[in-house]
Amino acid sequence: MTAVLIVGLVTRAVLVPITHGSDFTVWDLASRATLDGVNVYAHHPAYSGGPYPYFPLFLYVELPMQWLALHTGVSFTILGKLPIVAADLLATLLVVGELKRLDVTTRLQAIAAAVLFLNPLVLYNGAFYGRFDSVCLALLLLAFRAYQRDQTATGRFSICYALAIAAKTFPIFLLPWLARHNRSGIARRLVTVAGVLFVVAAPYLITSPAAFATDLLYSADKLPGGLSWQVVLHGFPAGLQVGTGDVLLGVFVVAAAAIALVDDLALAAAATLVAFLLLSKQVIEQYLIWPLPFLIIVGAGRRSRAAWLLIAEVTLAGMLVNAHYHPFGVQPVALNVVLALAVAATLACMILSEHTRSSIGKAGGAPQAGAAAAHVAVGAGN
Repeated sequence: MTAVLIVGLVTRAVLVPITHGSDFTVWDLASRATLDGVNVYAHHPAYSGGPYPYFPLFLYVELPMQWLALHTGVSFTILGKLPIVAADLLATLLVVGELKRLDVTTRLQAIAAAVLFLNPLVLYNGAFYGRFDSVCLALLLLAFRAYQRDQTATGRFSICYALAIAAKTFPIFLLPWLARHNRSGIARRLVTVAGVLFVVAAPYLITSPAAFATDLLYSADKLPGGLSWQVVLHGFPAGLQVGTGDVLLGVFVVAAAAIALVDDLALAAAATLVAFLLLSKQVIEQYLIWPLPFLIIVGAGRRSRAAWLLIAEVTLAGMLVNAHYHPFGVQPVALNVVLALAVAATLACMILSEHTRSSIGKAGGAPQAGAAAAHVAVGAGN
């Protein structure tokens, strides 16, 4: 385990100063402008692409990094990536902690840590490119840990969950599962989540609510792109492409509600996030990282071969089609369709195998319970 962490940190130390992607330029410009007192939602800096389309949590995290860069001369490429590297490490430790709770062997814990911390897609996305998906995942895993330790507690889980949403909004996809499995406490948790989100966004919600909402919904009208199989619709009217994406988003909501019937949170989280990859009209390589920690927990904790295969599929896809390396093109139709079919088949296998295992476990528990009851009855008769 120690060797995995050392190799991962050394690799990141090499990758961090090399370069950064266009998204990282947005964090740079937005944090500089914020330090100058500019509302970056109402008055965009000179972005080369789109705006900063998230709640401002990560922007707040980058402010001290930007201040240090401006006052010490150390490159923001280095300082601005430090929170991302820290989040990579924290996410890995939290996954290992969950596997310890599940009594997974030390060897398998080390393998799981390597699959996440040394994953080439994770290294590319964070240390090299400078995206902060791992910050969101670390916060979501903290919420996951709080829930696994005490399912009745609301405060710690709700705060971590809200902060995860404030980093990137995809953790909201788990709301159907939370609503089904925490009916008595869901109202309190939703109030806490809403309160935390309001506090995080208050400076912009109060001063420029329309501009803030517009930036958050920046991708709503985008055409299919990236690794989405919906790129097959290119050439059709834009309205049809957007409308199809909206319909499939509705299908995803139904799918998330169906997946909520699963009892295990890690399995439900992995399945929900993979389902989003299948039904979203936009699938950038960074999206492929979202289910990884939960797939690793399912793969190592539940010995799911399908989960390991899904990890391999999304990692390979992200390394073959990304902003810096795309030998088949940036939106390869054939590859996207093959990826979607492979992921859909593997996801179905994972869910069905886990359902079968659960059914066998319940069926096996019934005779044991009956035998125990009979034993008690005989003992009482004596």
